[in-house]
Amino acid sequence: MTGNDNNILPFQQYNYLSSHTNKTNRMRTLTKIAAGCLLLLSSCAPARVAYIGRSYTPTTTVDLFFNTKDVKKPFEVMGKVNSEDYAFRDPQKIQEKIMTEARKRGADAVIISNFNEADVAQTVYEKKEGTVTATSGDVPSGMRYVRADFIKYK
Repeated sequence: MTGNDNNILPFQQYNYLSSHTNKTNRMRTLTKIAAGCLLLLSSCAPARVAYIGRSYTPTTTVDLFFNTKDVKKPFEVMGKVNSEDYAFRDPQKIQEKIMTEARKRGADAVIISNFNEADVAQTVYEKKEGTVTATSGDVPSGMRYVRADFIKYK
């Protein structure tokens, strides 16, 4: 109840509380529906790949590594890529997008250096009997992030 609630008569309190609760429940429901629609629409969006670096003549084959020590030929890093996709999708899709971008940019190989699912901080406030309790923690954001280097053999 807000500061303006002093004008509510005792027999009106139930209706006020009931309508306030109904408004809160409607907002929660609308929020859930909006989040569901956003998730549904975003599931159609492809993984995003952001590249920065040099480009060469496109290549047809690209080697894949997960550690620089595994690359046996001398090389130079020609660029870096960051990619993100929704965690409920197959991580292979991110890898495929990165490999496609590598061929397009003329890379000889890709070194995937980081693969993780991001968390976001969340604080939940709960009011019971005039006391507000805050609970904080990390929750999955639903996003996977991949960082990689595109390399060119010397």
